[in-house]
Amino acid sequence: MLRRIDPASAPRVTERLAAGQEPGRLVRDMEHLVASGALTPALNWYRAMPFSTPGQLARITVPTLFVNSDSDPALGQAGARRTRALVSGPYTFRTLAGVGHWIPEQAASEVAGLLRAHLADRPRGGPERPR
Repeated sequence: MLRRIDPASAPRVTERLAAGQEPGRLVRDMEHLVASGALTPALNWYRAMPFSTPGQLARITVPTLFVNSDSDPALGQAGARRTRALVSGPYTFRTLAGVGHWIPEQAASEVAGLLRAHLADRPRGGPERPR
């Protein structure tokens, strides 16, 4: 269905999908997802969420920065906050006010600042990877 949506003829559907994107970005993103073959894998991430239980998920041991927003129509606050229970390494949680689902596009400078601070606190080279 998403492959066939024309934003001009289905504005209510596409406005809900875009939820805060600047005009035209949904078209750009959908064209890229369809042309690259990434649409199905991107949707599968959302499809799998109801079937995952905490016991099936691996513990996250690396330093983690979780940036979420208070106006995301797709991902709720409760689930975002529960992510902490799956992280045993250093964890930072930040909520950006007035931002929707498209956090890197809607709050690029804030995200960049959070990432710079998060990465600056880490040793160079990061943890050694298992072989």
